Amino acid sequence: MDRIVKLKVRLHRILVKLRLRKATACTADTNRPTQFRCLIFLSFLFDKTSLISMKRNKYLFYFNYITYTTVVTQLALNLIFVYTKSSELFYIQFFTAYFNITSYINYNFVIFTNEKREKMMAFMRKHFISSHPLYHQCVRREIILSIIIASLFISNSFAWYITPWLSPATEEEVQIYKFSEPNRRFSTQFWLPVDVTASPYYEIYFPITVFSTFLVGVLSMELFTALPIMGLHIKAQLDILGEYLTLSGK
Repeated sequence: MDRIVKLKVRLHRILVKLRLRKATACTADTNRPTQFRCLIFLSFLFDKTSLISMKRNKYLFYFNYITYTTVVTQLALNLIFVYTKSSELFYIQFFTAYFNITSYINYNFVIFTNEKREKMMAFMRKHFISSHPLYHQCVRREIILSIIIASLFISNSFAWYITPWLSPATEEEVQIYKFSEPNRRFSTQFWLPVDVTASPYYEIYFPITVFSTFLVGVLSMELFTALPIMGLHIKAQLDILGEYLTLSGK
């Protein structure tokens, strides 16, 4: 019985120390956003450009959403149009359009679950231990992982979409789309009643294509970094609690 009482006293002291540490940590950075520090790119892009939230600028949010919806709709209609003309060209353009469509589905999922995720991350920030050395070690590793994955996804996305701009359109594409300027080729074709290679349509759709490419890279990065990094963060908290329980048992 005495051993159990002593163990309870030790656990109580440990919990008191953790609460005091957490209280000092929270008072020091109450104004910090709910995003983790390790998600540096996502925190900046999502908060500053209003990609998934209307809290900062609802007009910018609507612009992002409507622009990307327009691009994805045009790509889907283009697939239907090409399928009736050339099956070979359809399969060539299918993967690019499919990647955009799946990214758009993920974009909607992120938007509708953003409030729940913010609450979860705020809970983790409020109640998780942030003063232990293991926590800071975990955050440093997550920052490095986030930078590597972000660099790979953004560079690969731009390489995937920009490479076709360097080569002219094929004869089959010129015949189907009636291009007047074959050298002005987009990485993704649009279903439009006008020739997108002619001015001023080319100058209008060029920045839209760059924007959609950037958005696809960001959404892909979010999909492959946010959940794994939060999982690593939770694992670090469990390791810290396990360390304290081991010390109390000794």
